Amino acid sequence: MPNIWICGFSEKENARIRELVNTAIEELGLSEDAITSIIEMKAEPCRPITPASPTRTQPYIRICSSGKEEIQNITRVLKKMRIGVDVEWLLLDGFLPASAME
Repeated sequence: MPNIWICGFSEKENARIRELVNTAIEELGLSEDAITSIIEMKAEPCRPITPASPTRTQPYIRICSSGKEEIQNITRVLKKMRIGVDVEWLLLDGFLPASAME
């Protein structure tokens, strides 16, 4: 089950990116299992903020899945769409459904 996080973008960019991500997910036949989340916070560097080096946001999307090939396929389709944003991969070690946690 891939999870795509859209992190640190403006409301307008969130909508544009979500539309591209959802289109990619549908194209790959993953729409029944995929989840897309919008994380509404600034993505800023971890360096001190000074007048000489003001901070700038660094928005990105994170593709999480327990399947490396699935992550690569999603990335390939988004690149083909020219999404034009940073993409971070997070390969998950496992997944337990809610029913296994009762």
